[in-house]
Amino acid sequence: MYKKFYLMQKEPFDCHPSPDLFYKSKAHKNCWNYLAQGIKRSDPILLVSGEYGSGKTLLSLKLIKALKKNKQTSVYISTPTYSFPMLLEKIIVELKIAMDEIDTSDELKLQNILYEYFEKNMIEERKKKFVYLVIDDAQEFSYSYLTKLRLFASYNYLGYFPIRIILFAHKNFLETLNHPQNIALGQRIKRIYCLDPFDFEDIKEYIYFRLIHSGASGKPVFDDEAISVIETISNGNPRLINNICDNCLLSASNQKLNLIDQSMVNQTIAKKKLVGIKNLQKPRTAQFSYEKPSHAYIENPLSEDEEFRDKDMHAEITQAGETGEDLSGKKPPKKIDLKNLGSRYGKKGFIIILILIILFLSAHIFNQNKSYKISNLQNNSNQTIYPAPAYNYVDKNQTQ
Repeated sequence: MYKKFYLMQKEPFDCHPSPDLFYKSKAHKNCWNYLAQGIKRSDPILLVSGEYGSGKTLLSLKLIKALKKNKQTSVYISTPTYSFPMLLEKIIVELKIAMDEIDTSDELKLQNILYEYFEKNMIEERKKKFVYLVIDDAQEFSYSYLTKLRLFASYNYLGYFPIRIILFAHKNFLETLNHPQNIALGQRIKRIYCLDPFDFEDIKEYIYFRLIHSGASGKPVFDDEAISVIETISNGNPRLINNICDNCLLSASNQKLNLIDQSMVNQTIAKKKLVGIKNLQKPRTAQFSYEKPSHAYIENPLSEDEEFRDKDMHAEITQAGETGEDLSGKKPPKKIDLKNLGSRYGKKGFIIILILIILFLSAHIFNQNKSYKISNLQNNSNQTIYPAPAYNYVDKNQTQ
């Protein structure tokens, strides 16, 4: 493919998320700080929401890697087909609890084993352990599964809550939490972080961040106009940006080109018909921009530059579509036939003009009568007109 032509060691826009290839956009950096601060505060449930392809899975994988590196007990669930007894069994294995002759399908028995373990270890403060359940695509889980998670996380022994849940979900999951069946779960989430799309500068830096990590040196080049088109048709979605750039590199390499410009992007989009993007041809005089969607549920308690200072995870922290209308085949609007304009619109236009003339004449006559009455009233009145009293106002700016 294009790797050989551009002398790359690996594909720069791979569709599979990798925690080792983490670009610190403004949205992702603030989200990472939100997660770190939530863990530091021992929040029972954290939630990160966003569009498909906004980077939720990447953040969840990075979080699991950081927790494992700092020897924190953590379990990662990425699919709803992972049953609740399997989740409990995985926690038991992570805690290195003996499972001799235990029926792993007995959900109640598995829960009791964990409860006994937590009660035994809470006697000494230094032996207290927390279990972090990181769940991706939470919007795909059933009501019964979410209820079991809530009840499991609600377990405590004398104020010691050992279970922490970190959810990553599509933004529609917020509607699920507002459902009466899930209101108890939703009320336990104090803060929700919603990922914003990339802006122009983020997209530009993201593209070259990926190219550099692929081993490319000096080529290919995406000019600013090409990046503007990518911003518009992707709505700043990282996954769609990857798909667009990957196809642009393929088209450019086939033509032996090192520069990817606006026409190359439009040409590629028109041919590939990628899913989830706007097939939009950019006019020469058009100025491309997009408006960030409003998020009613966003709460971002952290500034862009705020860092997590916990001693366990500080090192890891510091190291660290919208389907649019296809306009290409759309016919231009028909021109109005000026010759037949009178026959088509003449009657309506004449009536409207006539009404306006009548209203204008009525207003003019009314104003003339009103002026005449006021003039007579002033001439016939012998009342002395006193001047209005002046305001007792001192201009402080002049006295200073």
